[in-house]
Amino acid sequence: MARHTYLGTSKFSSDAKKHDRIYKEIEAEFARVARETGGKPFTSGDAQSGFQAVLEAVICGSRPKP
Repeated sequence: MARHTYLGTSKFSSDAKKHDRIYKEIEAEFARVARETGGKPFTSGDAQSGFQAVLEAVICGSRPKP
């Protein structure tokens, strides 16, 4: 079964460089997990126009191929 991931926004550090580094590391790990399980990684950037689009991508992307 495909595992989709979603990385929301969080504050990891008040140091901007450290925050960016940590965020990128976590984003890469979420993407790895999604790819290795046949899923797709999503971030809060994917939901800027509404979370509905993310849900539609997950639901439609999870349907078995005919």
